[in-house]
Amino acid sequence: MKKTAIALAVTLLMAPAAYAQDAEPAAGDTAATTAADDGEERVICKRTSIVGSKFKKKMCGTKADWDRMAQNSKDATREFQTRGRGVEPGN
Repeated sequence: MKKTAIALAVTLLMAPAAYAQDAEPAAGDTAATTAADDGEERVICKRTSIVGSKFKKKMCGTKADWDRMAQNSKDATREFQTRGRGVEPGN
């Protein structure tokens, strides 16, 4: 069960990588913020650790993308916790 939860979390964290833009690498391991070319929403790039790798992966997205990822992660965690105990949410 624990392996399944970890696999789901990794999958959810890697999903936005498909939407990442090809941008130049940021200097250092700190999060870098860059403006979009057309001046619409700002793109936020972060370097995240990948399980089983010494290297960090650069992931970019708008604030809405990062908020959506965080909410999806919370929902998945809640689902695994309640499904494992056989308890319905809200009871």
